[in-house]
Amino acid sequence: MTEPPADSPPPSSSPLPHGEAASEAASERSLVRRVLPLAATAVVTIAAIGYVASQTNFERLSAAFAAADYRLLPLFVAVLVAFYGLKAWRWAMLLRPLGRFGLGELWPSMMAGFAFNNLLPAHLGEFVRMHTFARQSGLSRPAVLSSIALERLFDVLAILGFLSFGLLASDAVPPSLRATGFGFLLFSLAFAGGAIWYVFDTARVVAITRWMLRTLCVPSGVAGKVLNLAELGAAGMASLRRPRLLLGIVLTSLAQWGINGGLIVVALETFGVSCSAATASLVLAAVAFGVTLPSTPGYFGTLQLAFVLAMSGLPDFESQRDAIVAASIYYHAAQWLPVTAVGLWGFTRTGGQVRQMLADKAAADSSDDRATIATEPVSSPPVANGATSAVAVADEAVAGSADAQKMPRG
Repeated sequence: MTEPPADSPPPSSSPLPHGEAASEAASERSLVRRVLPLAATAVVTIAAIGYVASQTNFERLSAAFAAADYRLLPLFVAVLVAFYGLKAWRWAMLLRPLGRFGLGELWPSMMAGFAFNNLLPAHLGEFVRMHTFARQSGLSRPAVLSSIALERLFDVLAILGFLSFGLLASDAVPPSLRATGFGFLLFSLAFAGGAIWYVFDTARVVAITRWMLRTLCVPSGVAGKVLNLAELGAAGMASLRRPRLLLGIVLTSLAQWGINGGLIVVALETFGVSCSAATASLVLAAVAFGVTLPSTPGYFGTLQLAFVLAMSGLPDFESQRDAIVAASIYYHAAQWLPVTAVGLWGFTRTGGQVRQMLADKAAADSSDDRATIATEPVSSPPVANGATSAVAVADEAVAGSADAQKMPRG
């Protein structure tokens, strides 16, 4: 048998070049990032629906719908319109440093975002809102995204306040757990204090965040995104440094979530369930937390579970369980249908195209993957590249803001 030449290559295949290996690893991570949320969505939704269904008597549920007082529906719709009107007004105040926008300009994009949250997973409606309004207004996408990030910050502060009130005053909370209300109140105040510090000393807060991420050895891709969000928020901080605007934003945040609590009260009264303001605040906080969980588009199952769990401590809960489930379905459907319809109309009014929007989203995801590859070499500082990217994005937001203020308004 003839021996192979001494200088012949080994039969095994050579390793992939570094660039190809990194690209292949990024593709695998991208696939995992897409599959895991879908799996979590399926598990959470099935578990929520299964739990509520297992505790529900469907004959009594049907009887509750038959006996409901639907004369309250016009009141429900009026309160719903007020809720979204206040949201649009607050968004206008958050956007004030970037330009003056009327409610008619904001309403279509905002409602389109909520409609697509009802139809698409993973809260992709926020991307739709950013995409459509940036194209409609001429603002940069990071500038629009910064206003949405600030909106979420004020939502969290308002909901924490209502949760504290509910825990302290609701009959649904056992006396042994009332003390947790003080804990949440202190947490809310600390959170508000941190937010105020972030508003007036943004650079220092971002620097401390960068140091903490580096100290905790957070992966560079994750650290870059955290810093990106922190500095994106800085692009919209100008609105919060004006006391009058800040007061308006705080008051509209509290008012709109108080109105949403009113929607809960109207829905429960429709099915003959009396509900105090404190218990409505508790349900409101549970619903707000429930819709942040991974679930199917439209939050089916998680919203019903939030109603049941939040009211399970009431003395007469067992006798009213099926009416409460019915009220949660009614509360859900009476919002989902009109919000989705109006939002889709708003999307078409802005000239939005689903195919183009999805292509832009795919391009953004691909850009994130490439950024992750770029930040992977061990010789690089743990968060330097992510922080540099965040600074660039924040600069783009500020540039977009300046350009927008020069644009004439029709």
